[in-house]
Amino acid sequence: MLFRSLRAECGADLPSFFTRVIPAATRTIGPVVQKYGFPETQDGASNFAGSIKAHASDPEIAENLREMMAWFVPTPVS
Repeated sequence: MLFRSLRAECGADLPSFFTRVIPAATRTIGPVVQKYGFPETQDGASNFAGSIKAHASDPEIAENLREMMAWFVPTPVS
Protein backbone atom coordinates (compact mmCIF):
# COMPACT_ATOMS: atom_id res chain seq x y z
CA MET A 1 0.00 0.00 0.00
CA LEU A 2 1.32 3.44 -0.92
CA PHE A 3 0.47 4.81 2.50
CA ARG A 4 2.62 2.26 4.34
CA SER A 5 5.60 2.83 2.07
CA LEU A 6 5.30 6.62 2.51
CA ARG A 7 5.15 6.20 6.27
CA ALA A 8 8.23 3.95 6.23
CA GLU A 9 10.14 6.44 4.05
CA CYS A 10 9.35 9.30 6.42
CA GLY A 11 10.12 7.41 9.62
CA ALA A 12 10.47 9.98 12.41
CA ASP A 13 11.03 12.94 10.03
CA LEU A 14 8.09 15.11 11.11
CA PRO A 15 8.19 17.61 8.23
CA SER A 16 8.06 14.74 5.72
CA PHE A 17 5.35 13.02 7.72
CA PHE A 18 3.14 16.10 7.74
CA THR A 19 3.70 16.96 4.08
CA ARG A 20 3.53 13.44 2.63
CA VAL A 21 1.80 10.98 4.97
CA ILE A 22 -1.03 13.15 6.33
CA PRO A 23 -2.25 14.15 2.83
CA ALA A 24 -2.10 10.49 1.68
CA ALA A 25 -4.01 9.33 4.75
CA THR A 26 -6.58 12.09 4.26
CA ARG A 27 -7.10 11.08 0.61
CA THR A 28 -7.47 7.44 1.66
CA ILE A 29 -10.06 8.02 4.37
CA GLY A 30 -11.77 10.97 2.66
CA PRO A 31 -14.49 8.98 0.87
CA VAL A 32 -15.37 7.17 4.09
CA VAL A 33 -15.72 10.31 6.19
CA GLN A 34 -17.68 12.04 3.42
CA LYS A 35 -20.13 9.13 3.42
CA TYR A 36 -20.94 10.04 7.03
CA GLY A 37 -21.31 13.77 6.41
CA PHE A 38 -17.80 15.01 7.14
CA PRO A 39 -15.63 16.91 4.63
CA GLU A 40 -12.83 15.03 2.86
CA THR A 41 -10.17 17.00 4.75
CA GLN A 42 -7.80 16.45 7.64
CA ASP A 43 -10.27 18.28 9.88
CA GLY A 44 -13.08 16.09 8.58
CA ALA A 45 -11.10 12.95 9.42
CA SER A 46 -10.30 14.32 12.87
CA ASN A 47 -13.94 15.20 13.54
CA PHE A 48 -15.03 11.77 12.27
CA ALA A 49 -12.58 10.08 14.66
CA GLY A 50 -13.87 12.23 17.50
CA SER A 51 -17.44 11.25 16.72
CA ILE A 52 -16.76 7.54 16.72
CA LYS A 53 -14.83 7.74 20.01
CA ALA A 54 -18.23 7.84 21.71
CA HIS A 55 -18.66 4.22 20.59
CA ALA A 56 -15.13 3.04 21.49
CA SER A 57 -16.45 0.73 24.20
CA ASP A 58 -17.27 -1.66 21.34
CA PRO A 59 -14.03 -3.67 20.81
CA GLU A 60 -14.35 -3.71 17.02
CA ILE A 61 -14.87 0.05 16.84
CA ALA A 62 -12.03 0.63 19.29
CA GLU A 63 -9.65 -1.43 17.14
CA ASN A 64 -10.71 0.33 13.93
CA LEU A 65 -10.26 3.70 15.63
CA ARG A 66 -6.74 2.74 16.76
CA GLU A 67 -5.85 1.71 13.21
CA MET A 68 -7.25 4.91 11.74
CA MET A 69 -5.51 7.14 14.27
CA ALA A 70 -2.19 5.41 13.53
CA TRP A 71 -2.41 6.87 10.04
CA PHE A 72 -2.34 10.39 11.44
CA VAL A 73 0.22 10.00 14.23
CA PRO A 74 3.94 10.06 13.41
CA THR A 75 6.26 7.30 14.57
CA PRO A 76 7.88 8.31 17.87
CA VAL A 77 11.57 9.13 17.85
CA SER A 78 13.58 6.62 19.90
